Amino acid sequence: MERNIKQERGSRPRLSALVVALLATAILIVLIVVGSRGLRDFDAALIGYAVSSVFMIGALAYRYTLWIGRPPTWRYFKAGWVNFLSLRNFRRYTLLIPQAWWTDIFAQTFILKRSFLRWIMHMCIFWGVIISLMITFPLTFGWLRFTLVSPAQYQI
Repeated sequence: MERNIKQERGSRPRLSALVVALLATAILIVLIVVGSRGLRDFDAALIGYAVSSVFMIGALAYRYTLWIGRPPTWRYFKAGWVNFLSLRNFRRYTLLIPQAWWTDIFAQTFILKRSFLRWIMHMCIFWGVIISLMITFPLTFGWLRFTLVSPAQYQI
């Protein structure tokens, strides 16, 4: 009897995580179909990227929903949003948040403290990945397409 109750408790979060994951993948598939004008602008050569992106979104949504569903994590999540959206903190952190984004994410100045060459290498890798993602995902989903205008010129 006790084992069945534990199994039911364990299956409920998994079921809700599965529903969220399926919803996220369905939204992405709809965005791909709509963005590529009914798959007319969808590049079939990039089908592997599209399928892996759909699975990635589903897996991320599933794992995040399971993680956020734990009581301690949910309390931290909720308290974080309450603090983030409070007027007092907004006034205090208005300039701090963009500065933190710059130093910790965009410029990653904490690596610069180790060595300049390591920072340059890290920036090249980081921004290379970010830029490639900004190009690859819209191309994969058919939101961007290149058309051959003349023998040596493409138009986006």
